[in-house]
Amino acid sequence: MDEVQRAQVLRAWKEGLTKPAWRDAINLVAQEKFAKFQAFRAAGFDAKQALELVIREGGQ
Repeated sequence: MDEVQRAQVLRAWKEGLTKPAWRDAINLVAQEKFAKFQAFRAAGFDAKQALELVIREGGQ
């Protein structure tokens, strides 16, 4: 893939991210992650531990 093709792919990707449906999906994921973070905090983990658990969980 040359630089022009890469630039075209990046532009299409960037334009896709501005669509309302994509923004809604990102917001839903963020709310879910924040709820998990808060649940870990309520379970007694400190902020750093809770964040690590939420991040680690993201790969599953």
